Amino acid sequence: MQASLLIALVSSVAQDARDLTHRFESPEGCKVSLWAESPQLYNPTAIDVDPRGRVWVAEAVNYRRWGGRNPGIDHSDGDRIVILEDTDGDGAADSSKVFVQDADLTAPLGICVVPPRVYVSCSPNIFVYTDDDGDDVPDRRETFLTGFGGFDHDHGVHSVVSGDDGWLYIAAGNAGPHIVTGSDGTTVRSGSIYTGGSPYNGKNSPGLVSDDGMAWTGGIMLRVRPDGTGLQVIADNFRNQYEIARDSYGNLFTEDNDDDGNRGCRTAWVAEGARYGYFSADGSRTWRADMRPGQEVQAAHWHADDPGVMPTWEVNGAGGPTGVCVYEGDALPGLMGAVLNCDAGVGVVYAHQPVVEGSGYRLDPSVFLGRSAQSGREAGDGKGQWFRPSDAAVAPDGSVLVADWYDPGVGGHGAGDRESYGRILRVSPARGVGVVQEGLRSPCLSVRAVERARLLALGKEAAPIVEELWQDDDPRVVARAVQMAIQHPEVRQLAMTTFEIEYSEEQMCALMRALWLHMPEFRGPVAAQFAVYPSNLVRACLARLLGELDWEDRAEALLLLACNHRPGDRASLESIGIGARGYEFEFLDLMVEAVDLGEINEAAYRDLLWRLHPVEAVEPMLARAMDESLDREARKLMVDGIAFCEAREAADAMFVLWHTGPADTREEARWWFQNRSENLWRAFTPEVDGGDFGAATRRWSSGVMGQGLRDVDVDVSTGQRLWLVVTDGGDGHSCDWADWLDPTFLMEDGSPLPVRGWDSAEQGWGMTRLDKNAGGGLLQVEDMVFQKGFGTHANARILVVVPPGAQRFQARVGPDHGGTSQGCGGTVEFQVWVEDTDAEVTVDPRRLTLTDASAAWEEREQAARGLAADPEGGLYLLTKAEQGELPERLIVAATEAIYTNTDLGVRALATAHFPRPGMETLPTVAEILALDASAERGREVFRSEVARCSSCHAHTGLGLDIGPDLTAIRSKYGRPEILDAILNPSAAIAFGYDTYLVQTTDEEYLSGFLLAEGEDVILKDTLGDRYVIPAGDIAHKKKQELSVMPEGLAMGMGAQDLADLVAFLARDPQREPQFGEPVQLFNGVDFEGWTHHLGGRAGRDDVWSTSDGVLGCKGRPAGYLRTEDDHLNYELTLEWRFDPEKGAGNSGVLCRMTGRDKVWPRSMEAQLQSGSAGDIWNIDAYPMLTAPDRTNGRHTRGMLGSSEKPLGEWNRYRLRVDRGYLGLEVNGVLQNEAFWCEELPGKICLQSEGAYIEFRNVVLRPIIN
Repeated sequence: MQASLLIALVSSVAQDARDLTHRFESPEGCKVSLWAESPQLYNPTAIDVDPRGRVWVAEAVNYRRWGGRNPGIDHSDGDRIVILEDTDGDGAADSSKVFVQDADLTAPLGICVVPPRVYVSCSPNIFVYTDDDGDDVPDRRETFLTGFGGFDHDHGVHSVVSGDDGWLYIAAGNAGPHIVTGSDGTTVRSGSIYTGGSPYNGKNSPGLVSDDGMAWTGGIMLRVRPDGTGLQVIADNFRNQYEIARDSYGNLFTEDNDDDGNRGCRTAWVAEGARYGYFSADGSRTWRADMRPGQEVQAAHWHADDPGVMPTWEVNGAGGPTGVCVYEGDALPGLMGAVLNCDAGVGVVYAHQPVVEGSGYRLDPSVFLGRSAQSGREAGDGKGQWFRPSDAAVAPDGSVLVADWYDPGVGGHGAGDRESYGRILRVSPARGVGVVQEGLRSPCLSVRAVERARLLALGKEAAPIVEELWQDDDPRVVARAVQMAIQHPEVRQLAMTTFEIEYSEEQMCALMRALWLHMPEFRGPVAAQFAVYPSNLVRACLARLLGELDWEDRAEALLLLACNHRPGDRASLESIGIGARGYEFEFLDLMVEAVDLGEINEAAYRDLLWRLHPVEAVEPMLARAMDESLDREARKLMVDGIAFCEAREAADAMFVLWHTGPADTREEARWWFQNRSENLWRAFTPEVDGGDFGAATRRWSSGVMGQGLRDVDVDVSTGQRLWLVVTDGGDGHSCDWADWLDPTFLMEDGSPLPVRGWDSAEQGWGMTRLDKNAGGGLLQVEDMVFQKGFGTHANARILVVVPPGAQRFQARVGPDHGGTSQGCGGTVEFQVWVEDTDAEVTVDPRRLTLTDASAAWEEREQAARGLAADPEGGLYLLTKAEQGELPERLIVAATEAIYTNTDLGVRALATAHFPRPGMETLPTVAEILALDASAERGREVFRSEVARCSSCHAHTGLGLDIGPDLTAIRSKYGRPEILDAILNPSAAIAFGYDTYLVQTTDEEYLSGFLLAEGEDVILKDTLGDRYVIPAGDIAHKKKQELSVMPEGLAMGMGAQDLADLVAFLARDPQREPQFGEPVQLFNGVDFEGWTHHLGGRAGRDDVWSTSDGVLGCKGRPAGYLRTEDDHLNYELTLEWRFDPEKGAGNSGVLCRMTGRDKVWPRSMEAQLQSGSAGDIWNIDAYPMLTAPDRTNGRHTRGMLGSSEKPLGEWNRYRLRVDRGYLGLEVNGVLQNEAFWCEELPGKICLQSEGAYIEFRNVVLRPIIN
């Protein structure tokens, strides 16, 4: 074999144990110590612990080295498996030996030690090395399984894990296709549209059908016997679940990485047969293609609201999840049963505690091991963020070993640590040592695996040992003993008595799973007995197992399970759906009589219709969707259920619901119909395709405008469809409300025909509404109110069919007051696009000139310059350059213009073929980072017209979601890595953001992110527009090696801009503030530190008074008391009350008041009107961003109902004014937040606004970090 076997290479470096407890966040009663570090090991990707307590390490030194990437130390003979041991018992490894170094190991991602076998996962293979004589040298290497995708890719095959049921469990990420065959010839397949991440991952496809008849998708979980037989998929449709963990009851857990920037990393309980929703069910569409209007990103990211997805996970936020294990020892207090999952992105090992909830588990999160600024190799080296835990494993003594990859960043397939340094941390009891449990009582998986093998070899003599374990006080040991008995051929008879023993519901699940796997002849009796078991958890477990039986053998049990389904129990519902898989119609038919008899209640039946959704369910779902006696949520559930049926009848039903259904669900029906016309219903809806925007031409533009009205007058005499388009003006603001006012067609006879509806509409926020603005208020531009028109919000597109005989389209347009009054300073651009009747495809004459070799060079150069300045023309030039059909002289001619192209994507992709003119020489990264940087200036760079970051990226709510959300980027990267990503965006392109250049057969040129690929290809461009292109209409499609994000220089930024932008992105928007000494703003005696402004001739003492520590305000005339000093970042607390005898009224607290004194000065008002405390009022267009769904004009209502106390009692306000953030708490309840608030120091004001009010305990704590 191609391997270099190095024997007993013992390191001469003995490592003293070092106590690092004070440098990490860790559980009380635990100690963190450095157990091993380089050169004993390098770049650990996975670890396991053997029965002797030795740690086995899979190294990935040779990780992604193509094209000169990731330079550093090199293992030319292949990557290694290293054994580390603490031979002298001092709590640190002093021996390091290489078990194997193999040329076929390139960045292995998994290791599992089951002596004498060692399983090593390295796509496309899982190797098993066997050490027959125990000398730590493998005697042979065999290929256990092969056919996994993801060679040299972190989305490939991960660790093998041994289960107490005697099977092996395997996780593989979504870098397919995976086509894997077991030793008995059974083949499983999984694919999707995911490609990229390495030059070896260029081919993948959805719809690959396994031998079990299923088309599994994306990342998969597998189960297989140790001899390679019985290979099957347990669960699928993950993104990149790094590892799998199994507890003693047979529960499976994993963690999964989101697309960068979506704060959706998750830890999941994995149910047998379940699907986990990263791609569409068939793997042909990304989550972005399926994201519904108003849907939360995390829900959309995992298709959590789709039938057929098991949403049993806890979202952890941003990160980069890696290894996982279940802690089942008692050495570390309070952790029994916890799922320990590493997250290299945020430098944390989480501890999620599974808690039975309904028919499944919820996962209660906490931190097991967290980094601090001192967590680097040396406490003060500034590299605390380099702690990147890659795996965790439990030792025989109950301690936990954590592998640290140690790198400045993760994600994008890069590695910044040129030394490949790695270390192992040990978490152990702070006092004493853990007791080493033997055999099946051990918390260490390899110990239990060895004991199972021993008991099997003992034959009948194993019976008393197993029987004794059944009496153990530890319920997990009992569960292991039950599984051992059932898998033991000579102890099974004894196991039959377990039917009479009273077990917990989790132990009963372990029993049922073991019987199912090892004694299939008992599946019938198991189904009959457990279908009526008095536990939701047990019944749901059975439901999932039933999916492996013939229909006749599962039907009766499934019906009993359906009768016991509780509406709203999603784990129960999905489990029943898994049990009915392949027989949805038969099951629906079986339920009809039970529904008629009331054995299944109406709400449960609606759940089941939604989950099963065969074509026969369309009629009952349509009837319920039309039934307005049901509440909206019940009807909406039926609308959604119809959307997941692939039949023509479903498309017809949705069309009916769109046009004639209840008014409050028509918008959902419209969206579903148009969305499904691009995928599931494409074959049924060609005649209602919403027109071809790509065939339209722009006839009119308002130009960018921030206020006022403009008139529209467009010739539509040859048009058949009209698009009313609103863009955000390129500034990325989210308060771009826009109105089309009095839209009218002028007919041939001169008569007006008002436009009173549309065929389709999409918008960036809210709804497109008739005679109302996007938020449901009046149509108002400045101080003018209009009765008729369409209100929408950029980016918007409204389709209107041009009636026969129409000659002109006329309207007035303007930014709606609902947006302009928020003070965002937003701009919009209105456009009218027209698709002509039988429009012929015409070729841009500049293209003809460009390619005409007989034309004069000057003419061809002029054509090149003109094309280069136009978005589609720029794409045309890029395609020609890529195909080698653009002469050098024309490249030179086009270069200057192409770098001023209005499409950022064109500018970015141009760098591959067009030399950038006038390149500024930037200082080094270190020199840029050494500049005096300002995060406040960086915030302005982020949303500036020069950088235009916010036109693609969001940060704390501002900007568009075209590229990755950057709010949490600082948790994964340090400042040097952030700067490198800006300067070299093509070095590490996140999945989902690869750019494709497409040429159609009609000579149309498009570029964008690939959202779906199948009969149609769906692209999303850098403006957020989606293009649906039939695959047969594509003449040329190629993925670009460059990111669509322009490099720093292409964006026109200098060194200072870059330094400021990095400072802003590296600033933690969610960091806990540090406070200075509190300041009593009101001393309880007099007005020291305060001045006033009042309307009329009133003086301060006419309105304000002090007595006994209370500040009183009569309320008239209007004005305020304000601080003499300015304040920027602070927490302000105060108490207030209204006098019950004088009645409740109005007042407020003004923050960051700037400018001249006037009754309502420029500021952010924390409302104090009785019943509305916690609302926000934006005064005088103060720049800030509030929740659009709670904002009407300048007013943003609170999140919850009033949290004020009864009239006359003291209330407490806590205001957090911190950089760009404003948070309002009323009596301990968070009522409101605003973001992107202008960061200028200003006064604090207490308002006089019509009512008597009292204040006391006005205290300010300055924020000093």
